[in-house]
Amino acid sequence: MKRYIQSVFLVMVLLLCAYSTAYGNDELSDKSQISAVKLAIDQSFRDSQKALDADKQNWGLSENESFSQAVLGEGIPYYDFSPEFLAGKDSKDILIMSGYIFPITIANKPVGIVNVKQIDGQWQIFNIGNINTFEQDIKAANQRINNPTSKLVWGFKLRALFIPKESGYDILPLQDNESYGLKKYEIKGLENISDSIVKETKAANGQTEEAVYGGNTTSNGKSVTNTQLIILGIVLLTVGTGLYLRYRRALEG
Repeated sequence: MKRYIQSVFLVMVLLLCAYSTAYGNDELSDKSQISAVKLAIDQSFRDSQKALDADKQNWGLSENESFSQAVLGEGIPYYDFSPEFLAGKDSKDILIMSGYIFPITIANKPVGIVNVKQIDGQWQIFNIGNINTFEQDIKAANQRINNPTSKLVWGFKLRALFIPKESGYDILPLQDNESYGLKKYEIKGLENISDSIVKETKAANGQTEEAVYGGNTTSNGKSVTNTQLIILGIVLLTVGTGLYLRYRRALEG
């Protein structure tokens, strides 16, 4: 009997470990995931370097500097507002994973950023911009809040760290935003501007529910749902029952 109990326990542990691998470590901020994303867009970034060099004066580069020397830094995951939130509906979490931002440096000099999204199931470069204060702004903002659970929201109009609180989020803007009454590095509750964001989005979309901040939003397809939890429970119950019945038959035999 002891051997069969151990077998049941071992199978359940293996199933739970598999589940944890697929879903428990689903945060795209994981270093191995970031490395995989960087590798996926490496060739595309290299292919863009010649065109970037043709415009390097607008990137603050000298004649002796070239994008062939460019290095992509550590990717930072960024988030977007959920379609439910932008539609004015109740949402358990108003932020959804949107992609990564990789800072670009040349000879240790920050020169811009690469915005990466998952498009048609593959990680692709969505935009390359000459924002050279990205890392500096993120570092300064994090020093002010010292909260590892904060999330970066990076959109066309709103760029800020969102700090979870008991109900909702506080915002630490990375730039001034007159339309929302935000000042750089001055914390403000999201509840103070959420109605303005929703109204502006609806007006921009002609009353549609499509998010406009940061373009299309995608996920890696591994969000945990109640259905998945139920399926896992059924699998564990089936395996456990099968092993128990096998044990009973062995006793009766």
